[in-house]
Amino acid sequence: MARIRLLAAASVFLVALLAPNVASGLGQISGTFVSPNYGGDCKPDPKDGTGCSPCTTITGLLQVMDATNAVVVATSELSGTNDIVEFNVTGLPYGAYKLRLDLTCSSGSSSERFVEFYSSSSTCPYKYCDEWSYAEVVPVSESSPNYTITNYVFTHTQPAVYCVVGAGEIYFSVQDKDDSSFIPNINFSFLIDFNAQPANVTLSQWDVGGLYSEPQGVNYAYNHKWGCWSEAVKIRVVDPSGAYAPAYYVQDTTSPSDDFDLATVVHMGTCADVVVNKELQTYGCVLSVKMAKVPPAMQVLNLKAAVASAGLPAEAQARLDKPLNTASSLLTDKNPANDSGTCGLMIAFINQIRAEQKKGLISDSAATELLAGALQTKESLGCP
Repeated sequence: MARIRLLAAASVFLVALLAPNVASGLGQISGTFVSPNYGGDCKPDPKDGTGCSPCTTITGLLQVMDATNAVVVATSELSGTNDIVEFNVTGLPYGAYKLRLDLTCSSGSSSERFVEFYSSSSTCPYKYCDEWSYAEVVPVSESSPNYTITNYVFTHTQPAVYCVVGAGEIYFSVQDKDDSSFIPNINFSFLIDFNAQPANVTLSQWDVGGLYSEPQGVNYAYNHKWGCWSEAVKIRVVDPSGAYAPAYYVQDTTSPSDDFDLATVVHMGTCADVVVNKELQTYGCVLSVKMAKVPPAMQVLNLKAAVASAGLPAEAQARLDKPLNTASSLLTDKNPANDSGTCGLMIAFINQIRAEQKKGLISDSAATELLAGALQTKESLGCP
């Protein structure tokens, strides 16, 4: 049995850089963000009347997040003066995104923090604009590769403060959706349900290994505080080997989904804690997560995407793409008898990675990633 301990204290908003879902083609999102004071015609936050102080300097972070699975695809550190900050995020795979701002406006010795998702709507309908459901979907596509935002006014929206109550245990059963076999060595992400940010937990893992003939144990503990909301999270599981597609925990289903909106909300405190006569009682939850294997054809496409994002010289990329293009054709020609020919192509791809690494045309880290993916694809194909 593998056991994972989660520890948490006060609410903290952290940035998690997770692997993106890469599509063909690259585009960019650029533009300007401005404070409510921009142009001298301040419109204060209608909720509390604040936000009109001049921003002598603006600093902060922009997250570009996949609009489906909430994975952070890119981050950009922002810096501007006199109520305006420019940004330009390039190299984005074609797809749909949501943008999250976390900015600090400073003037003299005072400062204000602005945290919200981008939406062209003039007024945020919530008390806090740091809401995934509020965010506008930003498309980057072949027909429109450059998305521009002009003078978007960020509002005075301090982040909501959540804290966690109590302590308890969660047990996960992570299984293949087809044969129900247990899947070892899975990585877990716990995301706050309202803004898809990493939940205030730290993970440590021990007793890793074995075939997991029983559910993997997840043990978490929190400081007990009265008068707090229990932290509600969505749980994402990732197979680092790439054999299985990432998926969120979805209750009572055998159809895995990597869609943040479809994920089941787990109320950490309610799940495991009950207060009886003002005494904390600890109980456990059992969650079953199903994962689906990534077909070899898709694994080859993922390798092509990884090659494209490795920053290689054009000639090196072409040499690596050659066996992958042929492999992709064999795996999608609707003739299963041709699939065995892919084994030799994967060996050629592996040899080419090592050749490019020896020439210094590919970094050691990129080579390691590509080799791991190639070996996993070979295994999925049943190659000797």
